[in-house]
Parts: sequence; C-alpha cells; structure tokens
Amino acid sequence: MNTDLERHMPTYEMVNQYTIAVSEMTKAYGLLSQARARLSSVVGPYHDDVIPHRPSSDPAACCDEALKAVHRNMWRGIVKKTEIKKILSEKRATELDKLLEDGKLPEITLDTVTQFLANLRGNAGDYFKEACCEVFDFLRPRRSEYKTNTEFEIGDRVILNYMIDCDKWGYVSLNYHREQKILALDNVFHMLDGKGSPKYPGDAITGIMAAIANHPRSWSCETPYFEIKWHKKGSMHIKFKRSDLVKRLNAIAGGNRLKQNTA
Repeated sequence: MNTDLERHMPTYEMVNQYTIAVSEMTKAYGLLSQARARLSSVVGPYHDDVIPHRPSSDPAACCDEALKAVHRNMWRGIVKKTEIKKILSEKRATELDKLLEDGKLPEITLDTVTQFLANLRGNAGDYFKEACCEVFDFLRPRRSEYKTNTEFEIGDRVILNYMIDCDKWGYVSLNYHREQKILALDNVFHMLDGKGSPKYPGDAITGIMAAIANHPRSWSCETPYFEIKWHKKGSMHIKFKRSDLVKRLNAIAGGNRLKQNTA
C-alpha cells in the first residue's frame, strides 16, 4: 500500500513558504494602516476608502481575517498536495473537511505539520481498513433487490441503484452524490493492488465521464479493475476484473466482521 504523502513538495519547504508569506502580509497590513493614517491627516477621513481592501474595515482587523483565511487555505493546500484524503475513509475525509472549514487545525510550523503527517502515517492501516469497510458496505446494500449482491461477501459483480441520472431529453450524468462512492471504490482497489492512488486519466471517474460524453454511442466503460455498464433506469453494473483483490476486500471487510455485527 502506497502512503507517500509528500511526493510533490517537501514538508519543510511548504512550512518555510507559509512562514515567509505570513511575515510579508503582517508587514504589508501594518504599512497599509500607516498609509491610511497619513492620508487621513492630509485629506480627511472620507478619503480613507481609497486604500483599504474593504472600505469599512480597519486594516488590523483585515489583517487578522486575512491571516485566518491564509491559515485555512494553507492547511487545505497541504491536504491536497500530500493526497492525504485518498487514504482516508469517506467519514474521516468529511471530519477533516470540517476541521479545515472551522479553522480548528493548529498553527502551521514544521513541528505541527510533521506531527500531523506522522499521525496519519501511523494510522494508515486503520484508515485503510475503514475505507475498505465503507466500500464493502456500499457494494452490498442490505436490502438490495438484486441477488447478485450477497450479504457477507462480494462476488465477481454487483448491481447498484441510483448511480446514473437520465432526464426526459436523454441527458445522462453520473449522480453527483454517488461520485464520491465510485472514487472511494477506485481508491481502495488501487491500494489493495499496492498501486497507490489512481492517476488521471486512468481513474474510474474519468472513464465513466468520458464514456457518458460519447452518449448515446456508449453506455459502458472499462478500467484496469472494473467493467462498468449503466442503464437509463439509473442502475450501474460493475464486474470486477481482479478476483484476487475482491478476495482481499472480503477478507478485510466481510465475513466475520459482518457476522459479529449482526449476531
């Protein structure tokens, strides 16, 4: 399983650039405040509106807000560039998004970022198992009308409902709310195969979107791990090309885990 989270830019370089940017912004807003006071002494307070980023804001308050925004965006950038979310379950990824949105992550220093990444690496095995369990549960709906979808293990194919939207004019699209499920499925199979995260344009989402763009000539696509077909009623048929990976998924997320939970 590939968990290389720093393939794009070293951690120390990201933190260094952030630290320099914060210093520059603090100085810039301080100079802006001085410039406003200087102009006010010359032309009066009405003309203060010429300089501020927001006319009614005090530069010090603007600086504080801007630094908070930069802090959130920097953490978002670290998460994106290190591809952390690709090793997380959908639940964990949602929790991380909430922390990012609320600005609840610590100040950015070399120590805090290094520790953050180290914690993720240390828990990568647990996160991977969680992702496998989520994908397994998605692939075998408990009340599915299709006998293909078994309760305690995944077979060589599954049928999923509500995956495709097709309107009365024939416009076809992948259901937005199901897109994350396909992404998670693709991620898990890549990691089961030890290949790391899927890369554009070899990922399942891109394959499905490209095939849909060729509608009505194509209602199917094929990826390294799946043969996928869809129908106007919204169902999607997925045939797995690697039985060994399906067996591994069943061993991690099916069988005894489900029997214990339903006992």
